[in-house]
Order: sequence, then C-alpha cells, then structure tokens
Amino acid sequence: MGGGATSTEENSSYRVYTDMEDLRSHPGGEWTRFVCISDTHSRVPASLPDGDVLIHAGDLTAWGTPKEIYTSIDWLKSCPHRVKLVIAGNHDLILDPSVLSDFAKETESLKVFLRHQDQIDAGIYYLEHESNTIEVPNGKRWKVYGSPSSPVYRYAGSFQYDSPTSADALYQAIPEDTEILLTHTPPRGILDITRKKKAVGCEALARRMPELVACRLHVFGHIHEGHGTLVDKPGRQPRVSVNAAFPIQKRPIVVDLRN
Repeated sequence: MGGGATSTEENSSYRVYTDMEDLRSHPGGEWTRFVCISDTHSRVPASLPDGDVLIHAGDLTAWGTPKEIYTSIDWLKSCPHRVKLVIAGNHDLILDPSVLSDFAKETESLKVFLRHQDQIDAGIYYLEHESNTIEVPNGKRWKVYGSPSSPVYRYAGSFQYDSPTSADALYQAIPEDTEILLTHTPPRGILDITRKKKAVGCEALARRMPELVACRLHVFGHIHEGHGTLVDKPGRQPRVSVNAAFPIQKRPIVVDLRN
C-alpha cells in the first residue's frame, strides 16, 4: 500500500495498518503485532502504538556518533514493546569499523554495549548479519534475521557494498527458514522508487527473496520516498513487505500476523 491506497489491508492471516487513526485493538493471543519503523535519524517519534514486537530497520542516527547510538538505545528501552529488533543502516557509521577505522575501540565498545545483557533484559536484540529466535508474550516463537547492508547510492556509508559478488554472498547467508526479515535496503522493485522515479533497491536481495518462502514479514527502510507496504504470496502464506522509513511520513506501520 502507499500512494493513495487504503490505509488498512487484511485477510485471515495478516492485517496491515499505515494510518494509526484506523488502528484496531490487538486481535488476540493467536496473533503477533509488529510495530515497524526505520530511518529515525536521532529524531525520537512522539509516540508509537503498543505491540508485541518493535522493529527498527536501521539508520538510528543522523551522523553515526556514539552519543546518538546511546541516546537511541535509551529511547528504545523506554518503549513498552516486549521485544525490540534493531539493525544498523548506512548512517550508523560508528558501528562499521571498515568506515571509521580510526575509531575501532569505540566501535568495539558499542558492539559490546548493544549486545550486553542489560539490553537483552530490556528486550533489545541487535542483529548484524545474524539470526535469532524471539518469543512473544503469547508463547509464539519467530525466527528472525537482520542485515544492515545496502548498495552504495549517492555516497558511501556504513555497511554498504558496490560489488554484485559481495551482495550475493550477504543475502545467500539468510537462512531459508527465516520468518521475519530485517534489511536496511529494499529489494529492487519493492517500495524502492526515489523522487526521480528511479528504482534503487538491491538486485541481489530481489533475487534472493523468492527463495525465502518461509518469510512472512520483510521490514526495511533506506529509501524514504518508498514508505508503504506491499503484500505478495511467494509461498504458502502471504508475505508483507514494509518500507518503514520515517522522515517523510513520520508514522509507523503496524502489521498483525496470525501465529
């Protein structure tokens, strides 16, 4: 959805809300509610709807400084969601030692901080090319994977690539049983159109997505103008794709999935 489409879409296995004025109450214990945001760039949303899982698909910061990372994590800790899944993006420079090699000690310290038990106790799971299994309050366990990478576009940032070989290797590493996928970049052709009407999502990711038939929710950002949702059916169940980039629309997207 997006570009004038209805703000609510649903069937027996999913519900999607792009306008919080239309948001209905949590559908109950047979469902999981995901609240999706991305590209907040150190601008804390005034409010977010509650849910079982909060997903942040990268670009926590504007300038990639340690202070911005600490501030963003403090804000995430204050959110009521039991589980918070977080990846970095191309603006989160301090988290990529290949970009800021002179700050390797600060990067290492931040990675330890992000994975510290204090964050886990607060429900925060930082994912960097890795899998995890989360359990939501109703007991449902979801297999998740997060990647902060994106193709170079306009200028080089953190976790970016300009080699098709590198891109293929990154996305082939996504386990085929992944149910909830976080990437910073969109796939090519999915909610990735810029103001200049150019599709700039990742071609390698687009090739990988049809193979990930277990994936029911794919959340990304990066291309702010692409904010919105799209539902397709690559496998037995529908997949909801969400571009949750925040700066233009300044609103989250909520997805309910039947367990």
